[in-house]
Amino acid sequence: MNAQTDDLAGRLGEIVDRARRAAGISQQDFARMSEMSHRTLQRSLAGERSFTFEELINMARVLDVPPESLYAIAG
Repeated sequence: MNAQTDDLAGRLGEIVDRARRAAGISQQDFARMSEMSHRTLQRSLAGERSFTFEELINMARVLDVPPESLYAIAG
């Protein structure tokens, strides 16, 4: 990842984590509901890795928001 990608990954991780907490879902439950491992979710929320397209779609479904809204806020 380059600096711009790292920055976006970090902002996206913060936004997803804020939305997850607002929905009252634990990290472990959110990971399971989004079909990823808890460790993968932790690393992504911390900005250590980028979410995959499939992960973004799954998380948006769990949060009941349009997937593009996650990027628009991070953007």
